[in-house]
Amino acid sequence: MDGAAGFNLATIAGKTGALGDIIGGQLNKWNGDPELLDDMNDHWTAGNHEVERKNFIERLQQYARERSIRVSFLGGDVHCCGAGKMYSKDMKEKEEGDPFFMVQIISSAIVNVPPPQALLTVLNQNSGFITFNGNTEERMYNLFKRSPNGNTRQNKKLMGMRNYCAGYYDEQTGKINFWIQAEKEVGIKGTMGYLIDVPKLLFGQAGYHLSHQNKRQVLGDLMQMHQQQQQPFFGFRHHQDQEQQEQEQDNGGGHFHRLQSKIGGFMMPQPNN
Repeated sequence: MDGAAGFNLATIAGKTGALGDIIGGQLNKWNGDPELLDDMNDHWTAGNHEVERKNFIERLQQYARERSIRVSFLGGDVHCCGAGKMYSKDMKEKEEGDPFFMVQIISSAIVNVPPPQALLTVLNQNSGFITFNGNTEERMYNLFKRSPNGNTRQNKKLMGMRNYCAGYYDEQTGKINFWIQAEKEVGIKGTMGYLIDVPKLLFGQAGYHLSHQNKRQVLGDLMQMHQQQQQPFFGFRHHQDQEQQEQEQDNGGGHFHRLQSKIGGFMMPQPNN
């Protein structure tokens, strides 16, 4: 299944024994397409893409670590909704600082018919965490504790409802908020939203400047750069400029307000709480 490693229809249905027979039969009843399992092999968690997928994600992990840029995935084409994540084993409670924390949102074409509930139940029961590489694990979110109509649910990881996903960037926190909107009743107006918020990444040198330097330090560095650019090359400073500089050093608040005006109203991003 797209976006949930070790949790895909092609892998499970390909197993021998009763479980594979049950799922294979359910798939045929649902879709009626003898090519269905071949189609499942196109998804990036299918066995024939395992090496390619691993290499691709490890390159993205390196990119996130070097650039301090959060990587997320948005996938679908599986006729249901859910969400999963990858994360470092030793940073489960520190998602902001984990470059390997990556979320995948599983949404669907909004008019597609969902798979049968029995199939989703089997998948939910076989959806424990797996180890991606030495220090990275994958697991699904227990996102759907209640159905869109308010009833409690046993299958909290996948939901067979027509749905779509909307995301927006929160400028105040730096998070990206993904809302999966699931239909309450087929053909009747109204959805229920399920939120997955993805924190900005504060890691390495780029993350250090956002996370550990306060506004005064950053503005002080910018002021020093501004003075160096404006300083006369012939080695002296006007007496009036020196007096103004000393006065501004004594009056810290006014100094930084004036500096913000000089550099275009720069505002230091606030660290995530």
